[in-house]
Amino acid sequence: MLISNKYMGNNPNTPAKASNVIMESANAVSKNSPKIPVTWEKWCKTGKHGRGARKKNAVMKCLQSGHVRGYFSDLVLRPDLADTDSMYPSLEHLVDPKNHTETVVEARIINDMKSHLSETEFWQVIEHLFIVGIEKKKIAPPFGKRLPKGWSPKRHYANGGNIRDKHFETAIA
Repeated sequence: MLISNKYMGNNPNTPAKASNVIMESANAVSKNSPKIPVTWEKWCKTGKHGRGARKKNAVMKCLQSGHVRGYFSDLVLRPDLADTDSMYPSLEHLVDPKNHTETVVEARIINDMKSHLSETEFWQVIEHLFIVGIEKKKIAPPFGKRLPKGWSPKRHYANGGNIRDKHFETAIA
């Protein structure tokens, strides 16, 4: 943090001890402020939908205990995955695509699910799917189960945005 000499020790009206206290507390704030994890620095510099500060701010909003977690899914995200992986991190605009200050990070597949919906509509659809899953006996008690650590869908995106099914490709090869 930069503090002008006008307000520090060079100012005869500011005692040297007071200026040291101000500098020490400024240094403490910058040292204790969370930083972008090293593994995310490259991701913040790539992509066509936002780079630099826009992505860093989104990452910081989703940083919890040293891990970047999906804003909606709460899944730990990994920027080292291939960009065709369904779980690859994606920049999510919360308000609208032109509002770059209200962005977060989410897995690509979750972002794609939400891309046509407002946040309220997204959660309404999730709630609806939950009830339908119960009625169809696809979701059974106990409720509240989280996805297993490292979960990923079997199908991922191929180059160009098409879905690629590894199991289907193996079966026809």
